[in-house]
Amino acid sequence: MTPLEILLFSAIGGGLGAYLGAYLREKGKNLATREDLNRIVMTTEEIKAQISGEWWIKQKRFETKLQCYLQLVEHLGELHTLISEAIALTRGPLAGQDPEAHSLEIERRRAAITERFEKFRQYGSIARIVAPAEVRTFLTAFGDEWNRSGGSAVAQGTAARNAWLGILDLARADLFGDEREIPREKKGG
Repeated sequence: MTPLEILLFSAIGGGLGAYLGAYLREKGKNLATREDLNRIVMTTEEIKAQISGEWWIKQKRFETKLQCYLQLVEHLGELHTLISEAIALTRGPLAGQDPEAHSLEIERRRAAITERFEKFRQYGSIARIVAPAEVRTFLTAFGDEWNRSGGSAVAQGTAARNAWLGILDLARADLFGDEREIPREKKGG
Protein backbone atom coordinates (compact mmCIF):
# COMPACT_ATOMS: atom_id res chain seq x y z
CA MET A 1 0.00 0.00 0.00
CA THR A 2 1.36 3.36 -0.93
CA PRO A 3 1.69 6.21 1.48
CA LEU A 4 -1.03 8.05 -0.40
CA GLU A 5 -3.45 5.17 0.04
CA ILE A 6 -2.54 4.90 3.71
CA LEU A 7 -3.15 8.61 4.10
CA LEU A 8 -6.44 8.35 2.21
CA PHE A 9 -7.65 5.37 4.26
CA SER A 10 -6.50 7.05 7.45
CA ALA A 11 -8.41 10.23 6.54
CA ILE A 12 -11.52 8.26 5.63
CA GLY A 13 -11.19 6.13 8.79
CA GLY A 14 -10.61 9.20 10.93
CA GLY A 15 -13.54 11.05 9.38
CA LEU A 16 -15.77 8.00 9.71
CA GLY A 17 -14.59 7.51 13.29
CA ALA A 18 -15.23 11.18 14.11
CA TYR A 19 -18.65 11.04 12.46
CA LEU A 20 -19.60 7.79 14.23
CA GLY A 21 -18.24 9.13 17.51
CA ALA A 22 -20.31 12.32 17.21
CA TYR A 23 -23.32 10.33 16.02
CA LEU A 24 -23.13 7.87 18.91
CA ARG A 25 -22.51 10.68 21.42
CA GLU A 26 -25.68 12.47 20.16
CA LYS A 27 -27.64 9.20 20.28
CA GLY A 28 -26.40 8.67 23.83
CA LYS A 29 -27.55 12.18 24.83
CA ASN A 30 -30.96 11.56 23.24
CA LEU A 31 -31.27 8.23 25.01
CA ALA A 32 -30.31 9.81 28.34
CA THR A 33 -32.78 12.66 27.73
CA ARG A 34 -35.53 10.18 26.85
CA GLU A 35 -34.78 8.16 29.99
CA ASP A 36 -34.83 11.37 32.06
CA LEU A 37 -38.16 12.36 30.51
CA ASN A 38 -39.58 8.91 31.20
CA ARG A 39 -38.48 9.18 34.84
CA ILE A 40 -40.02 12.66 35.09
CA VAL A 41 -43.28 11.48 33.51
CA MET A 42 -43.43 8.45 35.81
CA THR A 43 -42.69 10.60 38.87
CA THR A 44 -45.31 13.12 37.76
CA GLU A 45 -47.87 10.34 37.29
CA GLU A 46 -47.05 8.93 40.73
CA ILE A 47 -47.50 12.37 42.30
CA LYS A 48 -50.78 12.89 40.43
CA ALA A 49 -52.02 9.49 41.60
CA GLN A 50 -51.02 10.25 45.18
CA ILE A 51 -52.70 13.67 45.10
CA SER A 52 -55.76 12.16 43.45
CA GLY A 53 -55.91 9.44 46.12
CA GLU A 54 -55.52 11.98 48.91
CA TRP A 55 -58.19 14.19 47.33
CA TRP A 56 -60.52 11.19 47.02
CA ILE A 57 -60.05 10.36 50.71
CA LYS A 58 -60.69 13.99 51.71
CA GLN A 59 -63.77 14.11 49.47
CA LYS A 60 -65.16 10.88 50.92
CA ARG A 61 -64.52 12.10 54.47
CA PHE A 62 -66.29 15.38 53.67
CA GLU A 63 -69.25 13.53 52.14
CA THR A 64 -69.50 11.22 55.16
CA LYS A 65 -69.32 14.14 57.59
CA LEU A 66 -71.90 16.07 55.60
CA GLN A 67 -74.27 13.08 55.57
CA CYS A 68 -73.84 12.57 59.33
CA TYR A 69 -74.41 16.24 60.09
CA LEU A 70 -77.51 16.31 57.86
CA GLN A 71 -78.94 13.28 59.65
CA LEU A 72 -78.08 14.63 63.11
CA VAL A 73 -79.69 17.98 62.32
CA GLU A 74 -82.78 16.34 60.82
CA HIS A 75 -83.33 13.95 63.73
CA LEU A 76 -82.65 16.56 66.43
CA GLY A 77 -84.97 19.08 64.78
CA GLU A 78 -87.70 16.47 64.45
CA LEU A 79 -87.06 15.26 68.01
CA HIS A 80 -87.55 18.77 69.34
CA THR A 81 -90.73 19.23 67.30
CA LEU A 82 -92.20 15.90 68.41
CA ILE A 83 -91.48 16.66 72.07
CA SER A 84 -93.11 20.10 71.73
CA GLU A 85 -96.18 18.47 70.16
CA ALA A 86 -96.29 15.82 72.89
CA ILE A 87 -96.13 18.52 75.57
CA ALA A 88 -99.06 20.32 73.90
CA LEU A 89 -101.03 17.06 73.85
CA THR A 90 -100.56 16.56 77.60
CA ARG A 91 -102.81 19.56 78.19
CA GLY A 92 -105.73 17.29 77.42
CA PRO A 93 -107.98 16.49 74.48
CA LEU A 94 -109.29 19.27 72.30
CA ALA A 95 -112.97 20.16 72.62
CA GLY A 96 -114.97 17.35 71.07
CA GLN A 97 -111.93 15.06 70.68
CA ASP A 98 -112.36 11.46 71.75
CA PRO A 99 -110.20 10.85 74.88
CA GLU A 100 -109.14 7.44 73.57
CA ALA A 101 -108.02 8.93 70.24
CA HIS A 102 -106.16 11.60 72.20
CA SER A 103 -104.36 8.95 74.27
CA LEU A 104 -103.42 7.07 71.11
CA GLU A 105 -102.00 10.27 69.61
CA ILE A 106 -99.84 10.81 72.71
CA GLU A 107 -98.56 7.23 72.42
CA ARG A 108 -97.77 7.73 68.72
CA ARG A 109 -95.79 10.85 69.58
CA ARG A 110 -93.85 9.02 72.31
CA ALA A 111 -93.03 6.17 69.92
CA ALA A 112 -91.91 8.70 67.28
CA ILE A 113 -89.75 10.47 69.88
CA THR A 114 -88.08 7.18 70.81
CA GLU A 115 -87.54 6.30 67.14
CA ARG A 116 -86.00 9.71 66.34
CA PHE A 117 -83.74 9.58 69.37
CA GLU A 118 -82.50 6.12 68.36
CA LYS A 119 -81.78 7.31 64.81
CA PHE A 120 -79.96 10.35 66.20
CA ARG A 121 -77.89 8.05 68.41
CA GLN A 122 -76.99 5.83 65.45
CA TYR A 123 -75.77 8.76 63.35
CA GLY A 124 -74.03 10.20 66.40
CA SER A 125 -72.05 6.98 66.62
CA ILE A 126 -71.06 7.20 62.96
CA ALA A 127 -70.19 10.89 63.33
CA ARG A 128 -67.69 9.99 66.06
CA ILE A 129 -65.55 8.34 63.38
CA VAL A 130 -65.20 11.43 61.16
CA ALA A 131 -66.10 14.45 63.28
CA PRO A 132 -63.52 16.48 65.22
CA ALA A 133 -63.06 16.14 68.98
CA GLU A 134 -65.21 19.21 69.70
CA VAL A 135 -68.21 17.57 68.02
CA ARG A 136 -67.64 14.26 69.83
CA THR A 137 -67.50 16.12 73.15
CA PHE A 138 -70.69 17.98 72.23
CA LEU A 139 -72.52 14.74 71.43
CA THR A 140 -71.44 13.27 74.77
CA ALA A 141 -72.61 16.40 76.61
CA PHE A 142 -76.00 16.18 74.88
CA GLY A 143 -76.33 12.50 75.81
CA ASP A 144 -75.48 13.31 79.42
CA GLU A 145 -78.03 16.13 79.51
CA TRP A 146 -80.69 13.88 77.96
CA ASN A 147 -80.01 11.21 80.58
CA ARG A 148 -80.12 13.76 83.42
CA SER A 149 -83.54 14.96 82.27
CA GLY A 150 -85.14 12.03 84.07
CA GLY A 151 -87.76 11.69 81.35
CA SER A 152 -89.01 15.27 81.75
CA ALA A 153 -90.45 16.25 78.39
CA VAL A 154 -89.63 19.92 78.95
CA ALA A 155 -85.99 19.14 79.87
CA GLN A 156 -85.64 16.75 76.92
CA GLY A 157 -87.23 19.26 74.54
CA THR A 158 -84.86 21.97 75.72
CA ALA A 159 -81.87 19.64 75.40
CA ALA A 160 -82.95 18.59 71.88
CA ARG A 161 -83.43 22.21 70.76
CA ASN A 162 -80.07 23.31 72.17
CA ALA A 163 -78.36 20.29 70.60
CA TRP A 164 -80.03 21.02 67.25
CA LEU A 165 -78.73 24.60 67.30
CA GLY A 166 -75.32 23.45 68.54
CA ILE A 167 -74.89 20.79 65.84
CA LEU A 168 -75.89 23.30 63.16
CA ASP A 169 -73.23 25.68 64.47
CA LEU A 170 -70.54 23.00 64.75
CA ALA A 171 -71.35 21.58 61.32
CA ARG A 172 -71.03 24.96 59.60
CA ALA A 173 -67.70 25.53 61.33
CA ASP A 174 -66.38 22.04 60.57
CA LEU A 175 -67.61 21.69 56.99
CA PHE A 176 -67.31 25.23 55.66
CA GLY A 177 -64.95 27.01 58.06
CA ASP A 178 -67.68 29.41 59.24
CA GLU A 179 -67.16 31.23 62.51
CA ARG A 180 -69.02 29.78 65.47
CA GLU A 181 -72.14 31.71 66.45
CA ILE A 182 -72.79 29.95 69.75
CA PRO A 183 -70.21 30.67 72.47
CA ARG A 184 -68.25 27.55 73.34
CA GLU A 185 -69.39 27.54 76.97
CA LYS A 186 -73.04 27.27 75.84
CA LYS A 187 -72.49 24.48 73.33
CA GLY A 188 -73.75 21.60 75.50
CA GLY A 189 -77.09 20.05 74.58
